[in-house]
Parts: sequence; C-alpha cells; structure tokens
Amino acid sequence: MKIKKILLIWPYVERKKNSRQVTSYNLAKPRFPLGIGYLASYLGKNGYEAEILDLAAENPNPTEMEECVRWGLSDEEIEERVRRSDAQLIGVSQMFSYLDPVCRKIFSMIKKNNPGTITAWGGTHPTCVPRECMECSDVDYIVLGEGEKPLIELIKMVNEGRSPEGMKSLGYRDQEGKTVINNERIWIEDLDEHVLPAREKVDMTVYAGCTFDNIRVFNMVTSRGCPYKCTFCTASTFYQQRYKGRSPRKVVDEMEMLVKKYGANASRAKRKRRKVNISIGISLKAILKNAAVEPKSAIRIIKNTILYSSSFSFITHSPSGDIEWLRGCGSEQLRPRRPGRRWCGQF
Repeated sequence: MKIKKILLIWPYVERKKNSRQVTSYNLAKPRFPLGIGYLASYLGKNGYEAEILDLAAENPNPTEMEECVRWGLSDEEIEERVRRSDAQLIGVSQMFSYLDPVCRKIFSMIKKNNPGTITAWGGTHPTCVPRECMECSDVDYIVLGEGEKPLIELIKMVNEGRSPEGMKSLGYRDQEGKTVINNERIWIEDLDEHVLPAREKVDMTVYAGCTFDNIRVFNMVTSRGCPYKCTFCTASTFYQQRYKGRSPRKVVDEMEMLVKKYGANASRAKRKRRKVNISIGISLKAILKNAAVEPKSAIRIIKNTILYSSSFSFITHSPSGDIEWLRGCGSEQLRPRRPGRRWCGQF
C-alpha cells in the first residue's frame, strides 16, 4: 500500500466525573494544535496530502457519559471522520499522559474501521515512554521527538517497501514481534527556514474563544527545546537537551500574520516599537531559560522588560539559600514597573 494521504489527529479530553476539572465543567478553551499543524505543513511541502482533525475543538462543549465527561466528538463521529478521510496513514499526537487511554481508544477505532491503515503515535508522552505505548497492538509506529523529518522518512520507507531497521526517531516491531526503539534523532536544524503551521487547514474561528484579559490570542512557537535537564520536565527527553530559536524578525512576521489574517489582538505597544519589543522578549527568554542567572540579576531583567504578561519559574541548585530570597521578594521587588502588565510567579 502506498501512502498518499495522512490524517493527523489531536485527541479529545475525557475526565472522570469526580475529578476537579469536571466539577465546574471548566476546561481551557481549545488552542490550535501546533505540533500537527507543523506536520501537516511539512507533509504538504514534501508532496503529500495531509488533513488535521482536532477532536476536542470540533465539539468543545462537555458531554456527560456514564462515568466521565468528554470534550470532543463522540465515538461514532470519530469513526465516521476516519472513514471519510480515506487516509492510508493516521497519526495521533499526545502531550499529556492522562490522555493515554483516550489515544489507545482512538487507535482501536482506526483499526476497527480499516485494519490495514498504518498508525503512528507521536508527541511528548510516547516519546517519554515509547515501549509502554508500543504495547498497544493497534499502534504500528512510535515517532520520537520532532516529528516532521521522521514522518517523511517513515512514509518513504513504507512506500518503497523497506525495513524500518536503523531508522532514526522511530519505534517499531521487528519481524519477530519484538519492540525496537531507535532513540537517535532527526532534527529540524533551522527554524527560520522551516514551514509555518498549516492553520489554513482548519476553521480557525473555533480557536477564537481563547482570550487573555479579554484579548484574543493565538499560540505560536518562538523556539524549540531547552539545554537543561530538570527532573520534573519532559523537554530534556523530547529534545535531548537541544535548544534552537527563531529570529525576532521571523517571530514578528508570524505575529503580524495572526493579527491580519485571524484577528488576533495586536500588541498594546505602538507599532513602530513592536520589533524592538519582540527582540527584548526573545532575549529575555534566552537569558532566563537557557543560561544560569544570578537571582537578583534575573529580577532586574524582568522588572525592566516591556512584556505585557510575565510568567517565570525560578529554580536554584545553590546551597546559599537564594531560593529563600526569591520567596521573599514577591511583592514590590517583583512587581512590574510598567502599568497594565501582570506578574505570575511560581515558587
């Protein structure tokens, strides 16, 4: 079977009725799934047809079931959309581990519709626990880390009838049925030359309800990865401690596109200062996230930025008690100097 069309799925959300999120039926408004957006765009650039199916955004209203509440399409609707897609390869992207049962159920529906459909599981969760995810018999492949280049290589391998042996960024079963995980990766090296997410493949009005202080916002990527290895974070596993950023000009270009094409609210700063603002914002991220910074210097940098909203987590390995100093500076020292800007701190 030749792969010509790919369906990329973002899973629905399902919670037990006794969970805190279900008590008020209050989940965050859906945001465009950037990961599969980049995949769809990169597939198109390489001559393949790709479709995006955001199961949560298609029906963001809560639906009560026997033991849980679902935000997303019903099983019957999902099966119908899978049939209509007529895709030879279907990929499901998953970020959070609590959606593991949801993704397994989606793969089961895919194989029920057509056992010959090739299935691939990507995203943060399967990258961190690929062997556990390969235990799902309805999954043919695990794509590790950045998915753009590995997915293209996977399609070429299937279309040419080659063995997956030795293929980077891939989990699969060998001829004896044993799971093989190749954690050596394939990366996008230059984000400035990379594609933009294929937002044009979906109805972006379904994401217009995402607001911040009554300002319509859309998500975007300014960098990928992190060089550090915090024990609580998956970034070091997903990106293998690599970091790469986009240039301020490219970031601003995408921001302007989101404003003009999709109605994102423009920055409060004057237009002639926007590129300066973004440059400072990017520099701030590089300084604080990707370099060791003495705490008082970090606070001084934060106070003098022109960011509208700032959210930072401070982590220290110093035995000198710096963290205690940070805990004690949450009022006047951390308060932004510029009016209209808010501060969010995590300690």
